[in-house]
Amino acid sequence: MNPIFIYYTDGSKTDGRTGCGIALFRGGEEIKTLSIRLNNDSSVFMAEAYAIKIALLEAQSLNDSTIPVHIFTDSMSVLKSLEAVNDRFQIITDIKTISENLNCSFHWIKAHVGTHGNERADILAKEATYKDDVDVFLGTP
Repeated sequence: MNPIFIYYTDGSKTDGRTGCGIALFRGGEEIKTLSIRLNNDSSVFMAEAYAIKIALLEAQSLNDSTIPVHIFTDSMSVLKSLEAVNDRFQIITDIKTISENLNCSFHWIKAHVGTHGNERADILAKEATYKDDVDVFLGTP
């Protein structure tokens, strides 16, 4: 039986600083986390989208496109952008392109109701905002 990979992603903006977090679970066990500081003028939308993009790139690096990948996000705006025909943002185009080669699905999850993976991604995103150094410059919206 193939494993199922579940990624929880989140973005955060605290005191004018932006970050995103990703928590990867397999079989209910947390196997990897990422906490990425973005440039200050990145929006929460961009942070949420970037987290999803990185989760997909992580899934892609597993080199098995048959493994089901589930991405959970509390960002309805990013999910709606993924459904749109015309992409206003390059990052949405990137997500669509990467996901074409994966067995992946996107799921909305309600924020701050105690879902372990979502709370974990939220903590990681907030932690990223406290980093002194910016990990990724997404440009100005």
